[in-house]
Amino acid sequence: MAELRADNFKISWLERAAFVAVALRLAVLSLRSFLPLGLPELWRQHDTLGIAMRYWMRWTVEAPSSLPAWVPALLESGEGHGANVTEFPLLTLLSAPWFYFGPALGRKLACLAVVWLGFGLCFLNARLWRGKRLGGEPLGAAMILLPIFSIAIGWSGKFTPDFLSLSLAVTALGLAWEGDVNVWRLVGAGICGGLAVLMKPTTAGAFLLVLAAPGLRVQWKKHALWLGLAAGMALVYYTAGVALIRGYQTLPDFFPVRAQDPLRALARFFADPAFVLKFLLTRVLAPYVPLALLLAWTPLTRVQRILAGILGLQILFVAALAGDYVWSHDYYLMSVAPAACLFFWSWMQGKAPRWAKVAAMALWMGHLVEFSGMDLGQWLGKPQPVLEIEAAELKSRHPEIPWGQGLPFRSHYNGFPHLGLYFGERQNAVKADWGFYTPEEALPGDCKVLDRTGHLVLARCAP
Repeated sequence: MAELRADNFKISWLERAAFVAVALRLAVLSLRSFLPLGLPELWRQHDTLGIAMRYWMRWTVEAPSSLPAWVPALLESGEGHGANVTEFPLLTLLSAPWFYFGPALGRKLACLAVVWLGFGLCFLNARLWRGKRLGGEPLGAAMILLPIFSIAIGWSGKFTPDFLSLSLAVTALGLAWEGDVNVWRLVGAGICGGLAVLMKPTTAGAFLLVLAAPGLRVQWKKHALWLGLAAGMALVYYTAGVALIRGYQTLPDFFPVRAQDPLRALARFFADPAFVLKFLLTRVLAPYVPLALLLAWTPLTRVQRILAGILGLQILFVAALAGDYVWSHDYYLMSVAPAACLFFWSWMQGKAPRWAKVAAMALWMGHLVEFSGMDLGQWLGKPQPVLEIEAAELKSRHPEIPWGQGLPFRSHYNGFPHLGLYFGERQNAVKADWGFYTPEEALPGDCKVLDRTGHLVLARCAP
């Protein structure tokens, strides 16, 4: 395998451009944190924020229960405690204290903190990987691209665990890359890798990059040590931890955590070859960048062939885990992003014609501008209902309602805590005295309208 070696080198124009792009993207996403939640995966962000909010409610205002403090519980719990199996809830546990500032400001600060945590790890990884080489090429600096390239570009600013998980995986690889490091670096790599897989099992595909590690034939035992530690951490949670949570669970699985038959999963993944090809060409690197690579018609170097092979193995790995579920949840393939960054960096520093590099750079930057425009333009381009403001208005009009006491409210059931997140209350109750709805939703027969705003309805129900 090609080797990556530590060496000092000057900052290239590509690295400068990447740092500027990352800084601008960070500024856009920081501003985006203070705007209403947007697509993609609006419902998934609501779910994750709802669990974080519920942690804070359970720790501060809800009546004591037998549910362990660390066990995740849903905001849409109804009258029950709402315990539900999820991937390891590190993100929601860390974010819960932000709701000390209330549902509206707490949500904004939690989203902002996650953005800065993810980008902070990005800058740490850029420092950690700096100077590393793959097959004689200085590619370590490519890790600065992680939040603005490949599938990660659309998820680095979302309140979901996927990008944070991927960043921890890159940290683990950077700590242990040379293999002949001290045991504490290996333990640190194992802990970071374990947390990454705990938060998102499909992130384990990123660890296939270790196949390109220097001196792997000699250092394989040390790599096995940290990878084994990471796997052990994940195994404990996904066996004993999940079994413990299921013992408390009374609701259906909202976040299924179960293994699939790898062969059947692969068959479902490749059931539509044309779709697979389109997806890989437009998402694994960046839209139209593969077109620039093909137009340049530059033969791949040895390093690029190695990275292409690793990318293929990573795709097969995720396909065997998730099957066709990937097509509706593309973030499952985010583990390919580090290898994609390295591949693109190598190609940009290679012998391709200058025009092809300029075209690829322009298309990639255009893709970045497109995402930033969607993040801001979705709300700045035209007036949008701000439900958290309307919810706060209704709460101020009706102080007689027991707000902020951890009690469940009636609501329309739609599978995620849409209105509960804005009111800062549990939802989906059946017998509660109060409820909140949208004007389009029919009220239960024993409820009547108490008050309303443009987009929300407050209901009083028969006790």
